[in-house]
Amino acid sequence: MSTQHIPHDDQYILEALVQHDSSVVAAVYRDYSDMIRALVTENGGATNDAGDVFQDALIDIYRQAQRGYVLTCSFKSFLYTVCRNKWLDELRRRGRMEVTIKGSERFTTEIAEDNADRLDQHEERLALLAATVETMGPSCRDILKLAWTPHSQTNKYPALSEVAEQLGLSYAYLRKKKSECEQALREKMKNAPEFTQLKDQ
Repeated sequence: MSTQHIPHDDQYILEALVQHDSSVVAAVYRDYSDMIRALVTENGGATNDAGDVFQDALIDIYRQAQRGYVLTCSFKSFLYTVCRNKWLDELRRRGRMEVTIKGSERFTTEIAEDNADRLDQHEERLALLAATVETMGPSCRDILKLAWTPHSQTNKYPALSEVAEQLGLSYAYLRKKKSECEQALREKMKNAPEFTQLKDQ
């Protein structure tokens, strides 16, 4: 049974990121960069680290916003929590296993934690999906990669007729083959132990 998420008023920020609204992107950097810089520099990092964490977090949020991610807390709390989790992962990667982030209670809420967890799960599922596509035969791999890769300029997915032309296939054949490939991919995903673990989270 799927959980219904009621969008927060800040949902417009995610939608603006997808639309490459330069005024909203500029506002995000203006309003929150100091907060993330303080988070990182007060917890063992440098200014450059803060910039990397901020950028990586926005990329993750942007990717999920493209897929209809629903924000149920303030964008500020959400961004802070995602950045905090990324910085914790980086500190652990550097060998600091016992880490406590100072000051996080100012911005992190239970709802923000839930949003960040959902983002992480989305990213894990996407990584598993991409890895599973790579295990398929060349025909299915080429079809799915082309069909599921948005244009860099418009962020829109190509029409099947466009994919068929690129691969030198008829539209009718491509449509049938793509359906077969997607079904085969679903079966592979279902049988992957990692998928079972993600479903249980």
